[in-house]
Amino acid sequence: MGMSLVSIILQEYGVSLTLINVSVSLHVFGMFGLSIPMGWMADRYGRKFVIALGGVILAIGAFLMPITAEYWVITVGVFLIGLGWSATNVASTALICDLTPGPKRGGILGANDVVTGVTSVAFPTLGGAILSVFGFVTFGVAGILVALPVVLGVLPIRETVSK
Repeated sequence: MGMSLVSIILQEYGVSLTLINVSVSLHVFGMFGLSIPMGWMADRYGRKFVIALGGVILAIGAFLMPITAEYWVITVGVFLIGLGWSATNVASTALICDLTPGPKRGGILGANDVVTGVTSVAFPTLGGAILSVFGFVTFGVAGILVALPVVLGVLPIRETVSK
């Protein structure tokens, strides 16, 4: 939701296309550039911890991004959204692999990818409506509300892998 709309938000504030590109590039770096350290953290500190941490980071970024007109605050926010996504994506994939028997693993991972894909289409549409009807702050609160179930949903899961 944040990544899809950050260009519009930055354009609304008169930011140049070059700086918009930098902001989106930093977001993508947060998503993929730090995957290896996120995997290391998931192995060292546990999948649940990294998923919950990712949800918190994502929520902070989702709230920071729309609450100001300051370019660097928006850019840090969208970077944090990418970093939080990376943490939750890497650790949840590892957790699914840990908890799912081999013959069922592909189907469960595929279902997880479908849910991720559907929400990647639905949330920007919802976010655009929220942004246009209710404004930037409500958009930020919506980002927190989207991230909160990630943190709460992982709490009852029992990890079976030693940390």
